Amino acid sequence: MGEFYRQRYVAAGVLPATGCPAAGTLFAWADTDQRTRATGGALLNGLAPGCGLSAGFLADAGDGAADDPLFDAIGSGLGALDVDLARCGMLDAIGGSIDAVRERLKPQLAALGKVLGCCGVSLCREATGKPQCAFEDLPLAIEIKHKGRKVGLSGPLDYASGIIEVFRLEYGEGMPPGGGGLGTAWRSGRHSRPARPPQGEIRCRRACSIHRTARRVATAQSDPRRVGARDRRRTGRSGAAACKTDSPGRP
Repeated sequence: MGEFYRQRYVAAGVLPATGCPAAGTLFAWADTDQRTRATGGALLNGLAPGCGLSAGFLADAGDGAADDPLFDAIGSGLGALDVDLARCGMLDAIGGSIDAVRERLKPQLAALGKVLGCCGVSLCREATGKPQCAFEDLPLAIEIKHKGRKVGLSGPLDYASGIIEVFRLEYGEGMPPGGGGLGTAWRSGRHSRPARPPQGEIRCRRACSIHRTARRVATAQSDPRRVGARDRRRTGRSGAAACKTDSPGRP
């Protein structure tokens, strides 16, 4: 990707065709996880090969030990999530009823349950109080998580979203179709992803610091490594959020 952008920036006169860019004119700032820091370094290496540039990151956070407010205003505590508004937004995105979504996606969830060999006695007893259950019938709800900093699904839709993403990443890496239930499901085309409801508003607000900082940097108003007091504002909207639903989502 860095090489691609290098070609474009050289053609536009932003980067020199040979040699390294002038000091201080090219940098990358990465989130705290090791993989994102490595991605930032790889991007810079493609943009300016052999120039020894490395991506900056929130050094005192360690390897994902803390959230960088530039990338996650809510997780870092810089902003606050309006949980009522977020919950209502999720319900609106799925038509107002979790039960209706479960029924619509029941065939896909049942197929995934067969691939996974779900569900064992211990899981069934914990989730339903019964010794036997089906993956598609596990309790499903909208929950407030991480001390009010996140709103998300719990139950089969939440599990399915992550599991199917792993399957897609495996095949994206060129791994051959597996045997057994997974191979059969993939070859038959029954791998539609039971995706999470869109959370564009939440994601936008989590990344609000990136947008504001990028705008300031573009207009030479601030250093991208400084996210200070003037960024500290409530993430969400004031006032009670009212939504009508028959879902079992918990407040």
